[in-house]
Amino acid sequence: MYTQYRARKPVQINPDQVGAIQALEQGLPKLNNSDSQFAASLLQNFNRYGNLSDKQMNWVTTLTQRALAPKPVPVALVTVNFQPIQDLFDKAAQKLRRIKVKLQTADGQPVVISRAGPMSKYNGQILITDGGPFGDNKFFGRIDTTGEFFATRSATPAVAELIKQFSEDPAASAAQYGKLTGGCSFCKHGLTDGRSLAVGYGPVCAKNFGLVWG
Repeated sequence: MYTQYRARKPVQINPDQVGAIQALEQGLPKLNNSDSQFAASLLQNFNRYGNLSDKQMNWVTTLTQRALAPKPVPVALVTVNFQPIQDLFDKAAQKLRRIKVKLQTADGQPVVISRAGPMSKYNGQILITDGGPFGDNKFFGRIDTTGEFFATRSATPAVAELIKQFSEDPAASAAQYGKLTGGCSFCKHGLTDGRSLAVGYGPVCAKNFGLVWG
């Protein structure tokens, strides 16, 4: 005894949808992850059934438009003096591997400044966050090597002003943070002696970052 299976009917392709489907296939690599997965499911359904519903075809059009739409060109919020920041990190990199500078705006917002490494698409640029754990932090933006600060929506005017002040005089900004919080802007340790409190950072960090102490 055996089960008799019916032969599967050949897929009847809707010729009116072929052009739109091909356009989506071409744009697939340009979509983000979630859109790409949705588009792939639509293409799979078309290949299986040869026809999509009107609602599905509307999504084909929408996803194709997203794929072909030009990416918005970022606009710099302000232009700052990049060289003093670069010099500060270059000096510290002679002795330190992980370099971060912690500051604080007048309204108490933590701001942490670091330099992107070779594995980042922003290699060599200055990255600005609130210092939270990766993936759970606020990204305020980046400063490219021309000094243009490309800010995100999270960057308030106070953050932009702080970055501008830091670019003009990194040592003064670090000292201001130390005097305000009692902690070193560079190593995050508390300033315990009177001289360090007066300067705003300790002698070891001053040496590592090429700053005057005392």
